[in-house]
Amino acid sequence: MTVAQAPDTLPPVITLSGSANMTVLKDSLFTDPGATCTDDRDATCTVTVSGSVNTTVVGDYVLEYSAKDVANNSATGVTRTVTVTLAPDTTPPVITLS
Repeated sequence: MTVAQAPDTLPPVITLSGSANMTVLKDSLFTDPGATCTDDRDATCTVTVSGSVNTTVVGDYVLEYSAKDVANNSATGVTRTVTVTLAPDTTPPVITLS
C-alpha cells in the first residue's frame, strides 16, 4: 500500500522583523530589519525584498516582501513604509538688540 501526500496548496507566511512603518533621518544610515517566512511543509523559505530607501532625499519609500515555497505557492505580500525626514530644528533663535 502506498500512501500519497496531499498536494501542497498552502502558501508560506511572511512576518516582518520590526515595524511596518519606520522613520529615519535624512542623510543617516538605514538598515532594513528584514522579514522571515514560515511554511507548513518546507523547512526553510526565502524572502525577497524589492524597493529601496534613499536617505539623501526626504520622502516615503515602500519596501515589498515576497516569498514562494517549493510548490510555488506565493505568500501574501507584506510591505514596510520608511519615511525619510529632516532632523528637528533644536537651535533656539538668537535675538540681538540694535
